[in-house]
Amino acid sequence: MALSFLSRLFGKKKQEPERFLQAIQVEISSTCDAHCTFCPTAHLKDGEEPQFMPLETYQKLVPYFTWPRWVYLQGWGEPFLHPHLWEMVRLAKEQGAKVGLTTNGAHFTPENIQALFQHGVDLVSASLAGATPATHNRARAGTDLERILAGIKEIVREKKNRKSKEPTIKVSYMLTKDTAAELPQAVKTAYELGVNEFYCTNLDYVFDEATDQSKVFVYSGDPDPEVERYVSQARRFANDKNYIFDCYPLKAKEEQLAFCEQNPVNF
Repeated sequence: MALSFLSRLFGKKKQEPERFLQAIQVEISSTCDAHCTFCPTAHLKDGEEPQFMPLETYQKLVPYFTWPRWVYLQGWGEPFLHPHLWEMVRLAKEQGAKVGLTTNGAHFTPENIQALFQHGVDLVSASLAGATPATHNRARAGTDLERILAGIKEIVREKKNRKSKEPTIKVSYMLTKDTAAELPQAVKTAYELGVNEFYCTNLDYVFDEATDQSKVFVYSGDPDPEVERYVSQARRFANDKNYIFDCYPLKAKEEQLAFCEQNPVNF
C-alpha cells in the first residue's frame, strides 16, 4: 500500500514541468472594501498610494511564472476588486502555474463563482473571524458571515456538479481574544460545508493599542489557557474527522533554523 502511494505521488510529480520555486506571491490590490478591526489596510492606508497593480506591470512578471508551481494573488488588499483579475489568472495559468487567492468573501457572487471555474482557479481561501454573524461582522466590518458561508456552499455545490476537485477551498481564521471562543464551532461549520482545509492565523502585525490587546500570541510567558483550550477542542474535532486543521503556535520559541521559517528560497 505504501509503495503504491509513493509510486502515484512521484509519478504525478514527474509529469509536472520542473519548477524550482513553490510559489510567487503577487499583491495585485492594496485596497479592500472591508474594514477589519485588525487590518492596517483599513486603518493606516495612505489615500495617495496605488490601489491596483497595473496590468502592464503584472505582464512584466508573466515570463517568471514558469518558475513557481503556484502564483498566489494575495496581499493586504482584496483581489476580487481588481478590474483585470481574470486576465491575470489567465496569464498565470498559461505559464503552467497553479493560481490561488485569498478573499474577504464579500464577492462570492454567482458571476464570480462561475468565473473561478471558467478560469481554472486552483485554490480560494476565505477569511473568517468568528462562527456567528455578531462576532465575525464586528471584527470584519463590511462583510457578512452568512453571505460568505452561502458563497462557500455554492462553490462546493458547483464543484460537485462539475465533478471537479478544484478549486480547493480553505478558511483562514483570524485568532484573537474576541474570536477564540468560536473557533471550535467555526471548524465544525467549515467541515460540514465541505471546506477542504482550515487554518488559524495570529495577529502578527500590531499597529495600535487595540490590536496589541486583542492578540493571543505571546512573546514571553504562557498563552491564555482558555485560548489554548479552544484550539485543543478544534484540533480534537479535526482529528476525529480526519480533517485538515492547522494553527500557528501561540508562543514564540527559539529555533535552530538555517534560514527564515518562511523559506524565501522557495517561496
